[in-house]
Amino acid sequence: MTAGEEPNDGLEWVRDPATVMWCVTCVQNMSAEDLLLVVGAEVDPDVRWNAQEAQIESHRQGGSAVRVASAGSWAILIELMSLKGADGTWLEDVSRGRTAVCYYQTGGGMERFSLAIDGVMVTEFEPAIAAHRTGSSPDRLVAEMRAAGIDPDGAGGEFDLGAAALELVDRLTGVRLTSEMVVSQQWPAAVIPRRRPV
Repeated sequence: MTAGEEPNDGLEWVRDPATVMWCVTCVQNMSAEDLLLVVGAEVDPDVRWNAQEAQIESHRQGGSAVRVASAGSWAILIELMSLKGADGTWLEDVSRGRTAVCYYQTGGGMERFSLAIDGVMVTEFEPAIAAHRTGSSPDRLVAEMRAAGIDPDGAGGEFDLGAAALELVDRLTGVRLTSEMVVSQQWPAAVIPRRRPV
């Protein structure tokens, strides 16, 4: 690969400057339809959107569009303009009796990787400052982090680690979140209404 050339790893979408906020959550031993219900969406089996259609419907309906996919024993929640999976309490709850993995980035530069197992946050960290890990077993993924390209001793200065974090998701789940899967393919989808102030 020459200088300035993008790697051919299927993760072009995460390097696209137009992708400003996104969150992917993988939940083991749960159906995609059940995952839609868990996030508070109404399931309509006829509704399937790609990323562009989800964004259009999000604006049209005034809510947060979410899509779900299945890969092996994992259900995947794909959010391109919302961060439901980023809620640590929600992630712990959905992981009861199973494993849940989440990674998100915001337009403001915040990012976080989380692994919850059976209702407990096992490890959680920001890939750019991965030395600062929390959870019941913060060092559990050190070997996997290194293999994915995340420095577990990193204390800042590294950026654009989204692809490395998705590599870590892949190593833990076997799910490769490619541009084809996240952006192009139509998946079961719904719009979660935004809460109005009381």
